[in-house]
Amino acid sequence: MTAKRIYGIILPPVITLIIIGIFFMIFGIFPFGSRTISWCDMNQQTVPLLMDLKDILDGKGSIIYSTGNAGGMNFWGVFLFFIASPLYLTVKFVEKSHIIYLVNILFAVKLALAALTAAIYFKYAHKKLNIKGVIVLSVMYALCGYSIMYYQTLVWLDIMYLFPLLVLSVERMCIRQKPAMYCTVLTVMTAINYYLSFMVVIYIMLAVPLFIAMRCPPKSRKTASLLFIMTSFVSMLLTAPVWLCSFLQVSESARGENTLSGLLYKSMFENTGNKFCVIMSTGICLVVIPFLIKNKICRKKNVRYNIVMLILLAVPVFLDPVNKIWHTGSYQSFPMRYGFIIIFTMLTLTAYYLESVEECKKGSPGFTVTLLILILCCFAVCIYTVLSKKQILLSYINTLRVDREAFKILISLAVFACLMYIICFMMSRQKFISSNMFYLFISMVFITEFTVSATVNIGYAANDGDLFKNSAVLENKSQSNELTRVKSEKKYLHVNMLGGLGYDSAAHYTSLTSEQYMYTMKKMGYSSYWMEVGSNGGTCLTDAWLSVKYSIGSYFDFKSYHKMQDTKGALKIAENTICCPAGIAGNKTPQEIQNLDFTDRFSIQCQIAENIFGTDEMLHKYSISYTDNGQVIYNDGKYSITADDPDMSLCQIRYSAKVTGRQILYFDIFDTLSNRLSEDYYNSAKIYVNGNCLTSSYPTQKNNGLFCLGEFENETAEIMIIMTRDVSVKSFGVFGIDTDKLKSCTEQADGCTLSVNKNTVSAEYNSPDDKKYLYMAVPFEKGLTAYINGHKTELYRINDDFCAVRLEKGQNNIELKFVPPGMIAGIIMTLSGILICILWRAKGKHAAVKIKCLKTISFILCSACFYGTLFTVYIMPVALRLAVKISSII
Repeated sequence: MTAKRIYGIILPPVITLIIIGIFFMIFGIFPFGSRTISWCDMNQQTVPLLMDLKDILDGKGSIIYSTGNAGGMNFWGVFLFFIASPLYLTVKFVEKSHIIYLVNILFAVKLALAALTAAIYFKYAHKKLNIKGVIVLSVMYALCGYSIMYYQTLVWLDIMYLFPLLVLSVERMCIRQKPAMYCTVLTVMTAINYYLSFMVVIYIMLAVPLFIAMRCPPKSRKTASLLFIMTSFVSMLLTAPVWLCSFLQVSESARGENTLSGLLYKSMFENTGNKFCVIMSTGICLVVIPFLIKNKICRKKNVRYNIVMLILLAVPVFLDPVNKIWHTGSYQSFPMRYGFIIIFTMLTLTAYYLESVEECKKGSPGFTVTLLILILCCFAVCIYTVLSKKQILLSYINTLRVDREAFKILISLAVFACLMYIICFMMSRQKFISSNMFYLFISMVFITEFTVSATVNIGYAANDGDLFKNSAVLENKSQSNELTRVKSEKKYLHVNMLGGLGYDSAAHYTSLTSEQYMYTMKKMGYSSYWMEVGSNGGTCLTDAWLSVKYSIGSYFDFKSYHKMQDTKGALKIAENTICCPAGIAGNKTPQEIQNLDFTDRFSIQCQIAENIFGTDEMLHKYSISYTDNGQVIYNDGKYSITADDPDMSLCQIRYSAKVTGRQILYFDIFDTLSNRLSEDYYNSAKIYVNGNCLTSSYPTQKNNGLFCLGEFENETAEIMIIMTRDVSVKSFGVFGIDTDKLKSCTEQADGCTLSVNKNTVSAEYNSPDDKKYLYMAVPFEKGLTAYINGHKTELYRINDDFCAVRLEKGQNNIELKFVPPGMIAGIIMTLSGILICILWRAKGKHAAVKIKCLKTISFILCSACFYGTLFTVYIMPVALRLAVKISSII
C-alpha cells in the first residue's frame, strides 16, 4: 500500500478528531472542560443503561434479566437496542460517576470511525478520486447533520460508521463474487442495533436488486442474486437470537399502540422541516446534482444507479406514511433515523463529480483572494446569525422539533452555503482557482456548516450535568441479592437512573416497556406516559406491595414512617418502615385475583388490599363537601366536572376530610389507559390544602399518578380543588390510607424475601398445607419458568401483571428462571447458520453456483424482494392514507 493511500485512510479520522477537539475546547466540553454533551435520550436512556452495563460487566447484574428496570424485565432486547456496541465495554474501567464524561469521548471516537470507514469506501470504490477528495468527503460524512443531530442515542452512530463498509461489501459481492464481507458486516450491524438494522434491511432489499439490475453484467446477474439470497439468509440465521427475541419483546411493548392510527390519520407531510435539517448540513450534496446532469456524468450506469437510489430514499422525506414504515411503523421524535443512508448516497454522487474535476495547478490570485473573502464573510455572517438568534434556535433542544422560525433561519444559512459551493464549482470548472484551492474552499464552507449545526445541536445543549451529579452521589455500592425496591417521591431524576445507580426499581423508559406492565402501574396510580413508567406516584399501600423499602426525595417529601439515611447532596434517601417482603403467602386462588377490574383508581387500591392482605379497612373514601360555580355528576362510570359559566368563574370543589388516626390523603384525576404524551384532562386542577397551594397544575405529563395531599392525624383537612377546565374522567376524588393499620397488615403478612442472582429469582418458604399460594411482586414475563424443589410448576398471573405459584406442603425452594422468549429457537438457527457457513466454505459455494435452477430461483426472489419492498414500504401506506382521506371526505 502506497503512502498516499495510507494517508487517504488515516488522515480523515485524525482531522475529524482535531475538529471535534477544537469545538469541545471552545464550548468547554470534556476533556477540555467540565461540560458534557449528554442530554435528552442520552440522559434518560444511554447513560443510565451504560451504568447497568457496568454492573453486568462487574458481575452484579444479568444481560438478559434486570430487576433494576420495570420491577424485573427482559433486558436482552434493551441491551441489543442501546448498549450492544463493542466500544461500550470501556465502561468496565470507568466509575459510574464519570460515565457522563465518557460519552463525550465515545461520541468523538465514533465520528472518527465513521470518517475511517468512509475513507476506506471512497479509496477503494472511487479509484479516480484523489486523496483530497477522499479526505474531504470522509470528514463530511463523519460530521454530517445526522451525527450532529441524532447523537443522543449514541449506538446509532455505530450503524452509521459500519454503513460505508456495507455499501463496499455489496459491490464486492455483486461484482467480484466475494460475499464474506457482506455477510460479516450485515451480521455485525444487526447484532449491534437491530432497530436501525431494520432500516438497513429495507435499504438492502431495494439497493442490492437494483445494483444487480443496473450495474452487474447480464451474465453475472443470476450468480450475484444467488450470493445475495444465500448470504442474507445465512446472516439472518446467525443473528436469530437478536432479531427473533427482540421482535417478540417489541410485540409486547406499548410502542405499537399508536402505529396504525399514526399511519392512517396523521399528516401526509409531517416533520418535513426536521427531516431537511438532517440533510442540509452537507449542502455540497444538494448542489452537485445539477452539475452531474450538466456535465453528462449522470449517463454512467454507476451514477444512474445512485440517482435512482437517492430518489427512493428521498420519497420518505416528503411522504410521512412511507417514512413511518421505514421506522417500523411509528416514531416519536428523530424522523430521519436512517438519514445517514441518504447522506452517504449523496456523498457518493459527489464523489463521482469530484472524479471529473481536472487537476489545475494554478489559478488566478485575484479570484482566489475574492473567493476566500467571500467564504470568510459567509462564516462571519453564519456565526453572527447563530449567536444572535440563539433563543429561536433553541427550539430543537427544548422540544426536539425545529419550529418554523428556527427552520427559516437554518434554511437561509443552508442556501447561503449552497451558493458558496456553486461559486466554488463554477470557478473550478473555469480554472479560476487551482484544485488545491477548490478543495480548501469547499472544506471551509463545510466547516461553516458544521460550526452552525454543532453550535445549535451540541454547543447549546452542552451542560454541567448537575442532575446526573446529584443522582450519582446516591449510588448503591453495597448491593445485596434481596429484592427490595427504591422509588423517587417526585420525578427528581430520570426513571432509568434508579436501576443505573444499582437499585431494584419499578421504573423504566425504553421502547421495550411492556404495555401490560405500564397499564398495571397506571391503574395502581404511578405516573407514566409514552414508554416511560415512573416510580413517583402510587400510594403507601402499593409501595408496600411492591416491596419499596427506600425512597429518594427532599426532606419535606418524607412521612412519619420514613427513617432518614445519612446521605450527601440535595437528594436524600429514607428507609420505608411500611414494607412487605416481595413474596406473600395467601389462600386466594390466582383465578380469584387474576385481574384488577378498573372502575377507578380507588377501587384498584381496595382490590390490591383485599387480594394481598385480605382486608381493605385501611382505606377511606371521602365525599365532596360542596361545589361552587359548577357541578360534579357521576354517570355511566364517568365523573363529569363542569363549570356553570367558565367565562365568569371556575368550578370549585371542597372536601372537609375528618381524619381519624394517622392517614395519608391522595387526590386523583385519571381517565383512560393509554401511552399518549398528553391527555385532555391534563393541567385541569389547582390543589389547595388548608389554604396552601400544593400545585397550580395537575395532572401533568411528568406527574399524572395519584397526588399526595400530605399526612394528617386526628384533624380535619380542608381541601379545595379549583378546576381550570371541564373534564370527563373515570377516576376522581380524595381518599385516605390509615398508615397504622397498613403497617399492622404488613407486619402480620405471612411471607418471605426474594433474592435475585443473575437471571434467577429465588425464595424459601415452609408451607403448612398445599393450598397456599405465594404472591410475588415480580412482573409476569413470558420467559419466566417456575420451579419448586427442583421440578417445574405452573406460574400464574395475578393482580394483572404479577407472579404467583402454588406451594407444596412443607419446605418450598422456589425458583423463577428467565430465558428470553425465542432464545432457544434463535440459538438453534444460529448453529444452523454456522453449519451452512462451514459447508459453504468447503467449496459449497462453487457447487451452488453451478446449479442453474438455484440461480434462477434466486434471481426471481431477488426481483420479488425489490418489488415487494416497493409495494409494502412505498405504495401500500400512501394508498391506505389516501383511502382514509377520501372516505372522510365522502
